[in-house]
Amino acid sequence: APDCQFPTAGHPWSVELKHQDICDRRILNQRVRLYGDDIAAVIAETEVAAAQAARLVKVEYEEYEPIVTVEAAMKEGAAFLNFSRDTLVDNDAMRAGLTSGKVCRYVTDFATPEVMTMEGALVLPHLGASTAEAEENCAEMAVREVMDYLETGKKVHCVN
Repeated sequence: APDCQFPTAGHPWSVELKHQDICDRRILNQRVRLYGDDIAAVIAETEVAAAQAARLVKVEYEEYEPIVTVEAAMKEGAAFLNFSRDTLVDNDAMRAGLTSGKVCRYVTDFATPEVMTMEGALVLPHLGASTAEAEENCAEMAVREVMDYLETGKKVHCVN
């Protein structure tokens, strides 16, 4: 499959560079970041052949021990979790920590190009727009922008 990145469904795509979402998905992933990642594909001439081939796909996952105390989280070799802001983490320092083993895994939902290439980074989909309040805000924004387009022709965002 081609190595194409794209934004997660539901994220707005703006024609303005400063408002563009990050392409945080690939057609197929080379490494698993979370349950549900697309890691294999079957192409067949019939549905029966596709079903038979899909049953032959076997995947083994490596599971990690959970970190459940502050002391364990601060130990050398522990995982670092960041779901607050991408700018809270110095990416050069994180890459050095991952390379040296001081940090065993960097888990985040900020799929910046730098983080996407870090060995040891586990990038999850950004789910900030998954709350009822966020979905309502998005719906209101979409209605305002469609009305603005219909009334003035002004394009602010294009939604995928």
